[in-house]
Amino acid sequence: MRLAFASNKGGVGKTTLAINVASFQSQSRRMTLYDADPQRSSLHWSSIRESNSNLVVESFSEQDRYAKHAVFDCPPAIHHPDTLAVLRVADVVLIPVLPSPLDLWATLAVAEEIQRAQQDNKKLQAFLVLNQMESRSRLSRETKEVLESLEISALETTIQRRVVYRNAILDGRDVNQSGKGAIAASLEITNLIKEIQSKR
Repeated sequence: MRLAFASNKGGVGKTTLAINVASFQSQSRRMTLYDADPQRSSLHWSSIRESNSNLVVESFSEQDRYAKHAVFDCPPAIHHPDTLAVLRVADVVLIPVLPSPLDLWATLAVAEEIQRAQQDNKKLQAFLVLNQMESRSRLSRETKEVLESLEISALETTIQRRVVYRNAILDGRDVNQSGKGAIAASLEITNLIKEIQSKR
């Protein structure tokens, strides 16, 4: 499966999710993480990470062939040429969004571009991922109403705001390598992967 992480803006932990999902999947098969984000955060993480022979991190460049099992860390702009190139070859695209009406409305442009990509890439599926959820807060009625009105459905699995995600990336690790304090984060990523696979 080729899984892409795309959004219409930065600052929502897109790269963190891409790195962790790629790292988790590489435990069972060889994975390639293609870094298309201009900040090259995935490549920087790879340069300091602990060894993982099943996960290869490469700089993205538009080409004819990509690894069968891959994760793409796209630029934080849906209209970026590299994002559009990824949408042509991906099986699933995840759009991490903050759980607020304003951030959800901002995905309208993303949905339109994905619909255009699906005309050429018939297998492409798209889902929203509510990211950086506050553990003590609930989705407001307004947020739920916006979610229900969007053409891209949201996954049931949500990602909480956790310091362990940021610390793991800065230390060249993923949350699966971060000890007992990261058990909940590890479970979130595992559930996210399982839910995506169940929809294939």
